[in-house]
Amino acid sequence: LLDDAQQLAREQSLTFDVHTHTLAEFHGHDVRLIDRLGHNAPITLQPEIIINATGAWGDVTLADWRIGSAKLFGGTKGSHFVTANRELREGLGDAGLYAEASDGRMVFVLPFGEEQTLVGTTDEPFDARPETAVAEPREIDYLIDLVNEVVPAARLTHEDVVMSYSGVRPLPFGRANSPSSIPRGHWIEENTRGPIPILTLIGGKLTTCRALGEEVSDRVLSRLRMPRIASSRERPIPDPRGGDNRETSEVLTNERIMDIIHYEWVRALSDLVERRLPMIFSPQFDQQRLRKLADMLAADGIINSKQIDAEVTLTMSRLQSVYGISIENPPCVPRNGDQGTGRRPTER
Repeated sequence: LLDDAQQLAREQSLTFDVHTHTLAEFHGHDVRLIDRLGHNAPITLQPEIIINATGAWGDVTLADWRIGSAKLFGGTKGSHFVTANRELREGLGDAGLYAEASDGRMVFVLPFGEEQTLVGTTDEPFDARPETAVAEPREIDYLIDLVNEVVPAARLTHEDVVMSYSGVRPLPFGRANSPSSIPRGHWIEENTRGPIPILTLIGGKLTTCRALGEEVSDRVLSRLRMPRIASSRERPIPDPRGGDNRETSEVLTNERIMDIIHYEWVRALSDLVERRLPMIFSPQFDQQRLRKLADMLAADGIINSKQIDAEVTLTMSRLQSVYGISIENPPCVPRNGDQGTGRRPTER
């Protein structure tokens, strides 16, 4: 989506910049952007309007900016796991399974690549900072039980879990009796910081993100008295011209990785591994590949060569604590005659 916006801006000779790992300081009408990594000099802007589209971090962002606001978000956590259980994957074939368990919750079981299966999801209230959300063992137990209820032949256990992840839905704050009864719509809340209007986006989901973007654009353009110069209403998302989404660490060439480093605003090894490449889902991802990526970042000046060991260690720690992935152990002996996951699932 950023690439899409960048392309449109280029066609209209407009400035389009992306600043990540950045703090914002307000001084009257000036906003000073400070690089948290210390690589770039501060930048001062005078925005006419600011859109707070930080998702589940919306309240945190407003608090960081010292903007008085009622609590806007009451997020719920959704956890998932990936398994290489062969019976489950072969039973699915090319079809996905969406079923209701005995407790009324819905479970989806989807083919994930050629050999893996994605299972989700939970729906629990979550009040902590969103970046601390992880799939807890009890949530994984719950999902395993659901799968075994709807697909008894799978006989899933914790040993089948290759990795797990969790995210926080940016749902509106309310007094709902249960997470499932929280409204899943979206709206825009307006605050100010000095003379600057702040629009905070609340709610929404993948299936409505484009409509929400159009709604926000209409509001901003009307306020600034500017015409719309492009519309995404008929444009496929993601862009079908963007290449093969099935890329994995085995088929990604060095040239392709360098393109991603250059053009997708990579600032750290964790950026590349967790958010730019699909490597955390690859059974073949290991320490050797991780260090190679760090070397490429250092060669391109993204990180200092003296930071390579620290970046690798930090990323390995995050992979284990956030995704339940350990890549420092040798490949484990697979269950059910599988070819192996290339790494050993770990307990948090």
